[in-house]
Amino acid sequence: LTAPTAEDLETSIRIKAHRLVDIGSGFFGRVLCGLIAEGHSDPAMLAKLRADYIMPRRMETAKDIRHAQVRGEFPASIDPERIIDFVFGSIYFAMLTGTHELDHAYADALVDTVFRSLASAPRRAPDMA
Repeated sequence: LTAPTAEDLETSIRIKAHRLVDIGSGFFGRVLCGLIAEGHSDPAMLAKLRADYIMPRRMETAKDIRHAQVRGEFPASIDPERIIDFVFGSIYFAMLTGTHELDHAYADALVDTVFRSLASAPRRAPDMA
């Protein structure tokens, strides 16, 4: 799921969201949902899934967001983890519950909501002095 380097943050997150939808709507998605469900009775297995699969992808995306914040392309006041939770957490929730059709239109709606709602937020990083 590692996305190619995109010219801008919105494109990078959109590519990653599309890729998660693509894998989430197939065999791997069913396996992943099963592992997450099983993890509630096997904490060690869930910890391994988190450490080996989930967290590396979260850290990569958080790094992309922080770089965009430093460049002034994304509001510095927004916690990268919340953006990840909103977009990718929503996709995982749809995978697990079937509340939304898992397709690119759904992923696009999530990404669009994030970036359109933040369009007026301050972009400059706070002084760290």
